[in-house]
Amino acid sequence: MPGEPRSPQVAGAGHAPLERFQAARIELKQIYAGMKATLQDAAVFFLRRPVWVEYASGGSPTLHEEPLDEEVAMVNDAVRRSSIVIDTVSREAMKAVFFGRTSTGKSTLINAMLQKKILPSGVGHTTNCFCRVVGVDDGAAAFVEAADGSRSDVADLRDIAHALFSEEEDESRTTTIYWPREKCTLLKDYVEIVDTPGLDLSEEYDGWIDEHCKDADILILLVNSESALNRTERRFLEQVHARVANPTVFVCFNRWDCIDDAFDDTPVDGVRAQHLQSAFTLLVDKLEMVDDETTSLDDQVFLLSAKEALMRRTSEGSQSNGRKVDTTSEQSEVRYTEFCRFEERFAQCLSVNAMAHRFETHAVGAKELAGEACAVLAKYMTRLALHRQKLQAALQLQRGELEDLRTGIARVEQSCAAITSAHLADLKHSLTERVRSEAAAAVYDSIRGFRDVEGVFSESNLEPYTAKISEQAIAVVQGKIRDVCATELRESHAAAQHRLVQEIVKLLPSNMTSGRVRFETGYSPHVPMHIDGLVSSFKPDIAFRFSLGLSAASPRISAFINQSAAALLVGRPAVAAAASCTSEASDLFDEFLDFTQTPQGMLVVAGAASLLTQYRTRIVSYGAVLFFALCVFSSKMLLSLPSRIDQSALRYVYERASYTKSAKIHRFKNQLIEHTKGNLDQLVPHTAFYASEDLGKQLSEQTERTLVAVRQTAESLESGIADCEDRLDEIAGPNGLESGADALRKRFVAHLRTATSFVDGTFTPVSTPTKPRKAP
Repeated sequence: MPGEPRSPQVAGAGHAPLERFQAARIELKQIYAGMKATLQDAAVFFLRRPVWVEYASGGSPTLHEEPLDEEVAMVNDAVRRSSIVIDTVSREAMKAVFFGRTSTGKSTLINAMLQKKILPSGVGHTTNCFCRVVGVDDGAAAFVEAADGSRSDVADLRDIAHALFSEEEDESRTTTIYWPREKCTLLKDYVEIVDTPGLDLSEEYDGWIDEHCKDADILILLVNSESALNRTERRFLEQVHARVANPTVFVCFNRWDCIDDAFDDTPVDGVRAQHLQSAFTLLVDKLEMVDDETTSLDDQVFLLSAKEALMRRTSEGSQSNGRKVDTTSEQSEVRYTEFCRFEERFAQCLSVNAMAHRFETHAVGAKELAGEACAVLAKYMTRLALHRQKLQAALQLQRGELEDLRTGIARVEQSCAAITSAHLADLKHSLTERVRSEAAAAVYDSIRGFRDVEGVFSESNLEPYTAKISEQAIAVVQGKIRDVCATELRESHAAAQHRLVQEIVKLLPSNMTSGRVRFETGYSPHVPMHIDGLVSSFKPDIAFRFSLGLSAASPRISAFINQSAAALLVGRPAVAAAASCTSEASDLFDEFLDFTQTPQGMLVVAGAASLLTQYRTRIVSYGAVLFFALCVFSSKMLLSLPSRIDQSALRYVYERASYTKSAKIHRFKNQLIEHTKGNLDQLVPHTAFYASEDLGKQLSEQTERTLVAVRQTAESLESGIADCEDRLDEIAGPNGLESGADALRKRFVAHLRTATSFVDGTFTPVSTPTKPRKAP
């Protein structure tokens, strides 16, 4: 998987010294490539901004988006730095710079190490500029690039000498030779060789050192064995020590074959000791470039012959040059062995120093980068955990409130329905009684107070008068019913609202009802009025009725008969039934009792008794009762007729004379009042019922509208809960931010381990400054 760190291992383990550099390069590139891939995943990951919720009881959820600008900036900067390091490491090469006076054999030594005579050397050839030898991957390419950027292809080695030759006396210019790596083992291992002009050509070494020595991994100073370290070479090393931190310097006394093969009596051992002592004094005592407690001076001071090594290498590498190298002499073999030891030590120091100079900073940077990423992700995960806790708290609070709200709504609906139903039942009864009472009074007052201003009353045609008085009575009654109903309904509406609000507030959570339970204050009662036919069926009867006439007595007789029949049917004696008769029937019954005390009345009672004794059961036919009553009444009237004729005549004359128009109007109004009251008794309950039902509908609608706001709160809570659950799943779910951040953190921890292992296993200090010890 891209971005996954490789198993930690020591870079270059099992490789030759120079191959370790390439192995370390590959290892470091892989570390940074993996780190870059993980960083790129982190950059995508941080685009998912976590959203968390703050919720206060009864309030609205507040969403907060986590600002990740710093994290995004850090990751993007780390990706950029990783790309730069990968590109830099890919172009890095080990750099060795050779210094010395003119004609000390620098080019020859380089050619011997390259096993190819690439640089011009020998008599007549003096390097008069800085010359870089760099390997290229294209096996067919070999060219020289001058300081001005001009390029010269190399078809033959002699072309290099011509390309390097310049009449200019600018020894600070640099010319680069690009040579195929596959043609040279040393270049194949990414070694860059720099040949320099003679130190005696210029005394301005600062520019040389700044440009070519500060980034060099190893410096090789060639000294002519036939002379000791002179002032020029010492001064150069002093300036290197002053301007370069912890330089690694090899001192090679070249042309040692001239000392070994001298024909005079040159003391070889003495010269050797003299050269070693001068190098020890300079490198250890004075410049402290070498710690003789950790590094042997023999590992950095060599006595060799570059010419012999070049001839031997070229004769081994070429079968057609015809040159013969004497390898039989003991001294020659010793010098070649010294050269090989120099190469081995050169390779060891060069690879170690190059990895330290070129890779250690990047490797430590990888550790720091991985550690920084781990720290950023750890802090981010801590914030995510806090957001998760807040989301869980908000979710729990909202769920509890929703449950309480749902329970409260169900209880409110039941309770409000019961309250409304009970209230309407009371309202129907009270409204019926009040409207009936006040409407009856209004009917009486309006009809009694009617004045026939226009004089439309006519006994022969009562319809105009009936229409006039009915119109006034209906208008008065209608207004009275409307006013009474409106007043009663408003008072009832206010009382019911108050009870409903109290019930809702009592049953719902207080934080849910605040500002949400509000009933409409205005109420316009609707009173159904169906009284147009209140007097439509009224049929007045104002014809004269003599009080002692048959038509006047018939109601009294009928009442008496009905009372007596009812009493007898339930088993009561006739005398007891008289107590329940109407006033007119009671008067008639009193006269009947007086009649029974006379001889004639006793005969009538005895005859009726003999007839009734035949019926022993409690069920008496209505016909027998009627017969008995008629007999009694007729006998009384017939027996008392002679004594009443005179009184009846006078009474008839009086009643007939006093039955004027006013009496007729009075009788008409009484009949109309009784008729209207009877109709009102039937209409008022219906009016009260429909008015109460309208109020109940209004209360139900208002209760429902009030609960709509509460239900909207419940819906809002449901939406908030769903949103909290989504946010919580986004943070703590299987594919949430916490798991993603933890996965990234683990990857960076693995990168940190790999980088740490790489640093610990690859980089060791070349030397540790300690107190130098004296030369033997």
